[in-house]
Amino acid sequence: MLREYIGIPFKHLGRYKDGVDCYGLITLIYKEKLGIYLFDVENYRKEWYKEYNLFVSNYWRQWRKIDQTELLPYDVLLFCMEESKAIPSHVGLYIGDGRFIHCMEKGSVIISKFERVWKKVFHSAYRFIKEDK
Repeated sequence: MLREYIGIPFKHLGRYKDGVDCYGLITLIYKEKLGIYLFDVENYRKEWYKEYNLFVSNYWRQWRKIDQTELLPYDVLLFCMEESKAIPSHVGLYIGDGRFIHCMEKGSVIISKFERVWKKVFHSAYRFIKEDK
């Protein structure tokens, strides 16, 4: 599942198969695999991270927060990778069987197990529920 995305290189604000960032990977997969065009936050300002969870604030009508025990494929996982434990700075896509796909800065798209270190920096999970009309 989604193996064709493995190895796509990291590219800040990348949204295509020649390079993606973690958010760009989510938008690319949703567009190509589910036919869902997500609102893009490529024009965000870094200082907004101090006040907003961009994913939640942009998608509050389309997404439902779920518990990590309820995860299904294509659910979005948010992680706090930076000093602030309250503001997510990394996103991945759950693919089932305790694994998720994501793109690491200075790396490429990989599949990781959702355990140990990732559960330690886990912030929240969301499920797409409907398109905003």
